[in-house]
Amino acid sequence: MKVSRLPLGDSRSYKVATYDPLSNSLVLCCKTAIYSRSLDPGAADAPQLLAGSEIEGGVQDGRGERARFGRIRDCIVDGYGSAWVYDQPEGGLGRIRRVRPDGTVSSVVSDLPEFDTQYDCLAVLPNGYLAAAAADGHGLLVLDLGLKPNACHPAAAPPPEHTLPHDMAALLDRQPDGSADVEVEVGGQVFQAHTAVLAARSEYFRQRLGPGAGFADGGSQRLSLPDADPAAFALVLRYMYTDRVPVGPIPAALLQPVGELADRLLLPGLCEQVGSQLLAAVCAASVVGLLLWAEQRGTWFGSLLAGLKAWFVEHRQEVGTKHPAAVSSCSLATRTWRGSCTTGLVSSRRYRSHRHSHTTSAGTARGGVRDAVGCDARRSM
Repeated sequence: MKVSRLPLGDSRSYKVATYDPLSNSLVLCCKTAIYSRSLDPGAADAPQLLAGSEIEGGVQDGRGERARFGRIRDCIVDGYGSAWVYDQPEGGLGRIRRVRPDGTVSSVVSDLPEFDTQYDCLAVLPNGYLAAAAADGHGLLVLDLGLKPNACHPAAAPPPEHTLPHDMAALLDRQPDGSADVEVEVGGQVFQAHTAVLAARSEYFRQRLGPGAGFADGGSQRLSLPDADPAAFALVLRYMYTDRVPVGPIPAALLQPVGELADRLLLPGLCEQVGSQLLAAVCAASVVGLLLWAEQRGTWFGSLLAGLKAWFVEHRQEVGTKHPAAVSSCSLATRTWRGSCTTGLVSSRRYRSHRHSHTTSAGTARGGVRDAVGCDARRSM
């Protein structure tokens, strides 16, 4: 057995010692004062005063040197780093006192008839109760103080989650690990991925990476996405692997770049999420620009375009008053403005016609993606 002595750098007579794992320090108690001695490498040997005074006793709440203790019988530290002291002066009643990490002392429980007995063994129970054992061995108090137990050893980490989205995200995060068989270059950045995943999730990639695409069998494939934002593609790539974006909304600055990529790669679920976020954040200053942007998108932004038109009609006076130049610069907004001034609303026939045109255009999506694939392939050569 190895036995060593911890240097304290002083000559005080300490009666009680307990450990605080939050600050990695020993809490040491004299008769009427409480100290803290850090166990970090390079820390000073001498304990630092937390509260109380060795020269003068008493019962007084306060901070640091202004606090007074009658006689400290025992001390224990809770899970928040506060020390709990049983303080009982000679011939008096005891009390439970809390000493916060900053040295602030407050009396929590006092004047109980049971406190005419000396208690000198404190413990924080797993249910948050404070237990105090009588010095004569003939009594045990249990006080419901709602304390946080002190876990000296961290709880074991739970086993890793094994769901398809979690495992696919882990596969993506491990790249490069030698399993990727395709590289996608976007804005000068290269993303490693798996052909099977990209082709299964996107018809665009299925045609670019499929038979006859010109890549040698078994070789490393590289293709490029011209005019795409790397940060937006990183988010789109994660969506293709996990069918979800990272926790939280898509950053506002990436909404339109992500939407353009999702539209280009035919990812309807991501298009819908982008459209919902854009519509939720629309305002008088942005509605005209968003109308123009949405009109240039494909099938999957039809509901966004309809929602923007409805918002424009409802707030037409505000938009026309505050941003007349934006309205006049956008023919779509001008048409919607004139129609709303005449009828007070956009006709349901227009909406039905708009939705029908986007529904029927789904049947031509394959042709559109073939055109986009051919265009991007030529530009990346």
